[in-house]
Amino acid sequence: MHPFFYDIIYTVMFIFYLPLFLGKSLIKKKSFAKVQERFGIIKVIEKKEGTRIWIHAVSVGEFLSIKKLIGTLKKTVPGIIIYISTVTPAAYSLANKIVDERCSVFYFPFDWSFTVKRVLNKIHPDLIVLMESEFWPNFLYYCSKMNITIMTANGRISERAFQGYSILKTFFASRLESIKLFCMQSKADAERLSQLGIDSSRIKIVGNMKYDVEPPTNSSAKEQLSEWLKENQCIIAGSTMKGEEELLLELFIKLKKEYNTLKLIIAPRHLDRFNEVAHIIEGKGLTYCRRTAGQIKDTDVFLLDTIGELASIHALATIVIVGGSILSFGGHNIIEPAYFKKPIIIGEHMENFSEVTAHFLQQQACIQIPYNDFYERLTLLLKDTEERGRLGNNAFNVVQQNLGATEKVYGYVLEMLTRNS
Repeated sequence: MHPFFYDIIYTVMFIFYLPLFLGKSLIKKKSFAKVQERFGIIKVIEKKEGTRIWIHAVSVGEFLSIKKLIGTLKKTVPGIIIYISTVTPAAYSLANKIVDERCSVFYFPFDWSFTVKRVLNKIHPDLIVLMESEFWPNFLYYCSKMNITIMTANGRISERAFQGYSILKTFFASRLESIKLFCMQSKADAERLSQLGIDSSRIKIVGNMKYDVEPPTNSSAKEQLSEWLKENQCIIAGSTMKGEEELLLELFIKLKKEYNTLKLIIAPRHLDRFNEVAHIIEGKGLTYCRRTAGQIKDTDVFLLDTIGELASIHALATIVIVGGSILSFGGHNIIEPAYFKKPIIIGEHMENFSEVTAHFLQQQACIQIPYNDFYERLTLLLKDTEERGRLGNNAFNVVQQNLGATEKVYGYVLEMLTRNS
């Protein structure tokens, strides 16, 4: 499909999406000021000499996965300039914490010809690294036209995404030809890519870079929560999605009848839902305090209404429930709590992390059950110190067995840069 016709289709789709986009921008305020970046008007380092790498990481998970690689590249590639693009405000905020004279952050442009060309002409990178499965047709087309090398890192193609790509196989296959190297998470991801027509010589199975993300062991949030918890047992429900908080709070109320000192830490996935979740907790008649309030009170629930602090506080959990898996959201990362040897419970919906989940289940390193079974299993697990320890140790062992993907990707990045020199 010629970019002209794609632009027309994209514009029609954008018109339908526009009210939602503007609504979110107004609600989040800060992101509204960044609308111009989505239209390709960016302010970045314009230094022409040196090696320029553009890394695209959509959200927090992708950014954290690539952060170690960014640090290694800064240390080992002289004169390197790194451009990081994101889509979510939370990822943008985290990425800005590592900005310096050799690193710029901006929002990824909409996929119109004029926006894509504007950004590519501004940066003109030597290499683009796309995290996971960000295959935007116009972006890939114009990178090819400008002879810009592209590779993927931590690549994955879910079964659902594969079905979508298969419908337009010829179109996507032509666009994917622009990508010189695919570093995929698993054999299943590599096989799906091959079925889309990608030559096996361009596909490498390197493992999942998320295993290499070592969470911080100390933080001010952890210190604050240690004071709040005292010696009480605690369930952490992390990365919760809309509709899940009500279910988890109802579950917690039932558990409190048997474990009256039990505490709940709840961390919503999206920052624009913090106030909404606070109202939900109030509506359940539970006492709570918020991280941003700065005050410690003896309450039932602690609302972690910040971004980037959940990882370290997993160390305080008796049991971790991973959000996004109870209702049909595809699940979230279960590797972080595994680092702290914590027993992990997930719901039925882990489609976005199917390979990781399979590894954990094979090693009896997590419990996957429908929500209706949560109460019974949690009641037993809160009593059973030995079983919690067994699950936690198994989870930690899975992480240790799967380290090393970032080092492999680093090698391929250097290889791609060498080809360009």
